[in-house]
Amino acid sequence: MEREIHDQVWVFMPRGEFRPAIESCKDLNARYPAYAPGWHVAGNLALRLGNVSKSIDFIKRAIKLKPENPMWTLQYGHCCAGQGELEQALALARTINRKYLESANLCSSLGDLFCRLEDYEVALRCYLPAAGKAPKNKNNHYNLAAVYLFLGEFELAEQKMHAMQC
Repeated sequence: MEREIHDQVWVFMPRGEFRPAIESCKDLNARYPAYAPGWHVAGNLALRLGNVSKSIDFIKRAIKLKPENPMWTLQYGHCCAGQGELEQALALARTINRKYLESANLCSSLGDLFCRLEDYEVALRCYLPAAGKAPKNKNNHYNLAAVYLFLGEFELAEQKMHAMQC
């Protein structure tokens, strides 16, 4: 039953149906407080509504229940960066970077966080495997081009921009 409510929230959010999404999250987390994905989806909803501090509270609850999920830790890092807690965001990002680089999406999102923290060398090390794991994803080539520009590698940036157009 908790999975059904959880999935329903993910249907409401993209449609902009925030009132039923909020009510579903409240119901989900009241009825199933040990269901970590319920707190995660509530964190996403709060973030989507611009309430970063509430998002942090919810995502921390999800992580406490299921600490091995790197995407949740990454979301927490992005929230910390958004709140100006850059040292905390960097510590979280480094934890993820050491432990996980399993998917193109995770690599890319982690690279985004390191870019936000202006650590372009590490961002590059995240974006390279993202592009390797999903070579047809033009976003990955764009991210690489942007990082190469920040690093002053203009020829490599141009090559990535060209790869993006092909």
